[in-house]
Amino acid sequence: MKNTLKVLTLLIIFILEIILVSSCSSKIINENRYIEGQDYQFFYYSDTNVGPMAESEEGYYFFCGNYLFFADKASMHPILVCNKPNCLHYEETDPTKTLYCNAFFERPKSLFYYNKSLYIFVSRITTAHESEFLKVSPDGTRRKSLFKIDGSISAAALHRGVVYYSNQVWDANGQTIVSVNSTTLKGKSKEIYKEKFIHGNIDDIICYGNYVFFDSFDITESGIYNKMLKYNIQTGETEAISDNQKMVSFDMPSFINSKMYYRITKLNPDLSLDHQEAFMADIDGSNVNKTFDLGFPVEVRSDGQYLYSRDIEWSPFSKPADEQELIIYTFEGEVVDRVHTGSFGEIQSLIPGGKDHLFLQQADGNFLRIYYAEKSKISTGNMEWKLLIETEREKMYPLVVRTS
Repeated sequence: MKNTLKVLTLLIIFILEIILVSSCSSKIINENRYIEGQDYQFFYYSDTNVGPMAESEEGYYFFCGNYLFFADKASMHPILVCNKPNCLHYEETDPTKTLYCNAFFERPKSLFYYNKSLYIFVSRITTAHESEFLKVSPDGTRRKSLFKIDGSISAAALHRGVVYYSNQVWDANGQTIVSVNSTTLKGKSKEIYKEKFIHGNIDDIICYGNYVFFDSFDITESGIYNKMLKYNIQTGETEAISDNQKMVSFDMPSFINSKMYYRITKLNPDLSLDHQEAFMADIDGSNVNKTFDLGFPVEVRSDGQYLYSRDIEWSPFSKPADEQELIIYTFEGEVVDRVHTGSFGEIQSLIPGGKDHLFLQQADGNFLRIYYAEKSKISTGNMEWKLLIETEREKMYPLVVRTS
């Protein structure tokens, strides 16, 4: 009897230890640094006009148009996230069957990987704009609607169990009203910012540590006005970093070594460069110091270790195509590698990615393509772009006809 009680006691202690460990592992850590597994993957930041990407332990999820794909890190072989045996996927010609495919999502606006699940904002237009936030199993077989909202999502980020998103609606006079909201995965929601625009929007949100950064623009008769704001998730306070400056843009910050790199750019009316300055600061915006500038016009991104500066190809002030390149910098401004990009034509976005790969999303009139490069080749002089996927643009945006 004593031995039985001893065994039961040990068993109960063992079970309690498991419960305590599991509960501790899922606890959100509120520190002002990047915490893997619970924080927004800022190195996959892109705007909602570009097919979003997210990284899991095994590989990469990404959208080509309205279809979700997955590529494992070992083979980098893309597959559709649909295992239905009779599904034709993007080869389906019957618009009443488009929704049958597990990999199809209507107008996906975001893609996040968090706690072994995918989270996706989709939008649809019926008599009005409507958006829906979905929880999706990694194999695509299960979907759960977490909440719906009226309006169109213009930016979103999932950070520490909370999704931050900007929601665009229009009043009776056609004026744009945009709010930034925070909603937990359990559905608790609050508005953290609201603004009216003549012809503007809040189209970027990025999170790091204890802060959510978002920017706005408004096009008026007197010019373009830009604003950059930050929200402190600890205090619940929102404040402007740069407020309504005419023809002055404040870059979305890039994060490197727990510091914030950003640039302030003043443009002339013809959109040529007046002047530009670059700064490095602490994540809360303190200890601001001037630092090296990466040039104009360039797209700047970061993976937390390096800064990536890509020559923009679409500007009237762009370099000739044979001079366009991606340059990789250290925190101190030292060039560690450079690779040519001018031969790609229209590049939608540079995605720095995690520790293994970086990506270029490219498009032309008929095709959508994603290229990747191996980060292990950085600083070797042997970096090269490899094709991850090429899809026909028309097939990625099929017609949808609902039968019920």
